Amino acid sequence: MRRRSAIRVLAAVAAVSVLLAGGGALPPAVPGAAIVDARQPRVTTPEQAQEADLKAIAKANGWTLAQARAHERSAAALDAILDAIAAQAPEIIVGSALAEDPEGPPTIYLKGPSPAFVDQLVADAGVPVIVVDDQPFSMDELDARAIRVSQALLAQGLGFVSVGTDLAGGTIPVSVARTAGITDAEAAAIVATLPEDLRSSVVLTVVDPPIDALLCDPAAPASSAAPPPAASPVASPSASASGAEPTASQAPCLDLPAGWGPLAVADDPGIGGMDAAIGPGRLIIGPRCVTIRGKRGSGTTLVWRAGDTRWDPSTNQILFVDRELGLIRLSTGDKVTFGGFSPPALDATDHHEGPTLAPWTAMPDDTCPAPLWEVNGVSIAK
Repeated sequence: MRRRSAIRVLAAVAAVSVLLAGGGALPPAVPGAAIVDARQPRVTTPEQAQEADLKAIAKANGWTLAQARAHERSAAALDAILDAIAAQAPEIIVGSALAEDPEGPPTIYLKGPSPAFVDQLVADAGVPVIVVDDQPFSMDELDARAIRVSQALLAQGLGFVSVGTDLAGGTIPVSVARTAGITDAEAAAIVATLPEDLRSSVVLTVVDPPIDALLCDPAAPASSAAPPPAASPVASPSASASGAEPTASQAPCLDLPAGWGPLAVADDPGIGGMDAAIGPGRLIIGPRCVTIRGKRGSGTTLVWRAGDTRWDPSTNQILFVDRELGLIRLSTGDKVTFGGFSPPALDATDHHEGPTLAPWTAMPDDTCPAPLWEVNGVSIAK
């Protein structure tokens, strides 16, 4: 990081002679000389740059500077230990995790018993480190097993499946959307169809699309005390970024008219997510397109999932259920980062399938930018 400071040099407007030790004098300054702005860079040392980074990390996470320093020491020690293990016995690495408490010890997961050289690395680390050994599968084995489970479920025609891995115990949590026609009673039967060596590790859950729990039940009687949705908005990134507290929705449910407005929507129940991100940028909600725009370019068209998104025409806002933030309202101009991924651009000759192989619920307008981004999550830019 470099910072600039201005050194202002004033040249005299009157003739001034400065006597020197040898009896001479400097030539007089030129009458009418002006202020000279001589800008010189001030180089920041690596130590100063690191301190600035730690202050930024502390502020972003609500930590003290001491907590940020402790978190940095734990991360550095964890990286050093993992590098050393990878150099000697990469096949025993399962994974690692930093503690949620910035001053808490990090954890390393190992397949089989912890070897003596790892115990010595931990003893020499300078910070506490937890070792959870005797795990049944390595990181590579966990990934391979999760891929096999996913492929087996997709082969059964289950198009919306979220498959993960659990570092402790080697289990494979699987979420299947109820919209696929699966009931809770059928979950055990699904697991029974998997390869025998995978069945005992799979923990399958049938889940509803996130937005479903917030929608009004047409058969339920309306509440006379409920204010209209427009009078009780939930948190918006612009409000959170300005320091305002998120406002919980006072309405018992989302009673919105049908329609997607300018949204491009894929018929996806929205039960999984991707780790990639786009942004930070400005959310632009136009009459035909919804895009995220950076400092340059025409923007990227956002594709929303029917399972976690709704359009509120009364406020011109997007209602999105984030896995971590819950229900939020997104307004034009919000500075946000979107989780998800970039699917292929639309083929002009094929208007029947969305970017995630789900049918389109609402296609992008032909005037929208060609680059696409499917939204799986929202992060409010600081």
